[in-house]
Order: sequence, then structure tokens, then C-alpha cells
Amino acid sequence: PVSAAISPSTSSRGSSLSFSLVVEDPSPPMGRLLLEGLEPGSSIYVDETPKYGSSIQLALGSHDLRVARFGYRDFQASVHISWDQISRIRVRYETSPFSIRELTANPPSFDPADPGYLGSCEARILVRAPGTGSLAALDAEGRVVRDFGQISFDGPSAKLRWDGRDDSGEVLPPGDYSLRLE
Repeated sequence: PVSAAISPSTSSRGSSLSFSLVVEDPSPPMGRLLLEGLEPGSSIYVDETPKYGSSIQLALGSHDLRVARFGYRDFQASVHISWDQISRIRVRYETSPFSIRELTANPPSFDPADPGYLGSCEARILVRAPGTGSLAALDAEGRVVRDFGQISFDGPSAKLRWDGRDDSGEVLPPGDYSLRLE
């Protein structure tokens, strides 16, 4: 679009009109993606950017779609968006077996003799589907020093705080320890 501003001006020599033209950059042409069969709790990503809702306005061209939902394999598709058209994709969900996505400990080092938050670490576990796992802390030689037992995963993540103690409640000596989840 072009817009014009006209402003009259007067001077001792007479009157004149001046105007300026402003050319605005038009918004790029868009199309729409309609996701059919979308289940509640799904996360939608177009070109790895989060999107919301089952009707998404997108720039023209090709895009990569990924729909993630706990307990299911990621649904992936390529979609081509045409001008002023609705592209439809039916999302198909395929159940995923239980698997561990990530296991982290924060902070990575701590002092069990220091009471409170700084005297422990938090294990954060991410999984792909519901299931059960066994968690243990191991010393540098691979021996189990703390058995946390079975953990049920009913959601995509779980947290567990470890205070650096063994199964009998004794503070372990300084050293390297690891967490094992099976």
C-alpha cells in the first residue's frame, strides 16, 4: 500500500502544497495449515518453532511439521503452503515404547556434608512413554551404593533428589558417582 500526506504551507512568496509518499512493505502472502485429528496435549512445531492450535497461518513455501505427544512417536511431515489455500494434514499417532530421553543431575557436584539444598543434587529424568525404570547411584568402580528402586513414569518427566548418602543412610566419601537408570 501507498499512503500520501498532503500538507498546505504558506509563505511570503505565496502558497504551495507539499506531499510525501510512503511505500509500506506489504505483508508476505500467507496460506493456512489445518491439522486434523490433533489430540489434546500435543506440541506442534513448524520448522522447529512452536505453534498453537489446529489452524496455523504460514508463509508460502515448504515447511517441516512435527507433532509431539507423550506416549507417542513424533509425527513428522513436510507440507507445502500455497497462496490463499488451506493445506490439510491428518495427524496420526503411533504409540511409543517406554524409553529414556535424558538423565541429568544438577548441580553436577555437591557436598553432602553441607546441609540443605547445596548438600544434594536433583536428578531429572525425561522419558518418551509411560513405564517403569530402576534408578541407582554407582561409585567410580561401578558398584551400587544407593538403590532408589523402581520409579513409575506416568508423565514425560520425573525428579529425584539425592543427598549423597548410601542405602544405610551414611554420607559417602568424596569421589565420582554416577546415576544409572534402566
